[in-house]
This record gives sequence, C-alpha cells and structure tokens, in this order.
Amino acid sequence: MSHEEFLTDIYSCLSTIIAKKSSKETFSKSSPALLISIRRFDNSLINVQISQDARVFQLKKAITERFVEKKINWKTIWKKYALSTSDRRQLLNNNRRVQDYGVSTNCELFFVRRHCSK
Repeated sequence: MSHEEFLTDIYSCLSTIIAKKSSKETFSKSSPALLISIRRFDNSLINVQISQDARVFQLKKAITERFVEKKINWKTIWKKYALSTSDRRQLLNNNRRVQDYGVSTNCELFFVRRHCSK
C-alpha cells in the first residue's frame, strides 16, 4: 500500500467517524437518550446511544451499526448469544422495551450464551 493510499484510507475512516459522531450529537439534543455500554467477550466496551423508549431490536440495531467495516453474521450472533444485565436477565424479547429489563443510562450489558428452553 502506498503512502497516498494509506492517507486516503485514513481520511475515509475519519470522515465516517466524524459523521457518526455528529449524528449522535443531533440525536441526543432532540430526545432523551440512554447511554449504554456493551461488554464484549474480549472485555472491550462498545458504547451505544438509544432513545429512552427503545425496544430490544433497536438496541441490537445500534450495536450492529457500530461494526460497519467488519463482515459479521449478526443473525448467527443473535441466535447463539443474548444481551444480559448485571443481574443475569437476558434481553430475549425483541419487542420489549429495554427499560422493562431494568436497563438505564450508563448501564453495562454483557454478551452471554442464550438459555436453551426445552
């Protein structure tokens, strides 16, 4: 990769990050929002922002939008893993509000293996 290609790639990534950040700022000014941290298996954190009345499927969509550059099969991820609160309540119903599970602003959620219900 040449120096010019490298710089072009960096500028492209930076413009994407800046565009995402400015859209989040607009979102937070227009309606109340929940700031949620998602702990991944490698212990890194993903920070997402959703509206206070958001449903679980909207939270999942906000998480998937953080990984635009990577090819991840989210259908498989959501089939095998669930988001869980610190008291081990799994967010399984996509149409339920996240606040119904006790999720509030500055809350931390975790990826866990889904319970098998047989």
